[in-house]
Amino acid sequence: MIGDETRIAVSYRKFRKILNKNKSELNIEIEQLPENELQILNDFNQHRNWGLHIPESLLRQKREFLKIDEKVIEKYKNNVVVPYYDYFEIKYLEMLNSEVKDVLSGINIIEQRIFKDYSALIGEKFSVEIEQQQVKPYALMKIAEASFNVQRGKST
Repeated sequence: MIGDETRIAVSYRKFRKILNKNKSELNIEIEQLPENELQILNDFNQHRNWGLHIPESLLRQKREFLKIDEKVIEKYKNNVVVPYYDYFEIKYLEMLNSEVKDVLSGINIIEQRIFKDYSALIGEKFSVEIEQQQVKPYALMKIAEASFNVQRGKST
């Protein structure tokens, strides 16, 4: 939701582009993003692209690292192996922890920028209020279903 730029998605990165394009029409002043925030948005966009797609480079690197050649492929062509780990090396968990901290730090920085932009858009300060709900009704899935149908070109 922060770094996406696909035509059919909503994201803050896309929101910024729309605001900058229409700022004179909207009669608002939007600050230029500092280099660190631009970098965070670029990083999120790359994480999104890499995380939601299996890049060819990953398959090539895995094949090279694990020394998978034609003989291995032939041997296992009728057996798809899906690794399942009971344990992880501590280094793996430490790196995962570090990456999560970096992502959360970036989200906090961009969240503050989102708040500034929203204040500029509405021309005043605002607050975020958490509305505690007991149960999320399944009927709300009708919204997602209708959206999915629109994306597939089906009328509702």
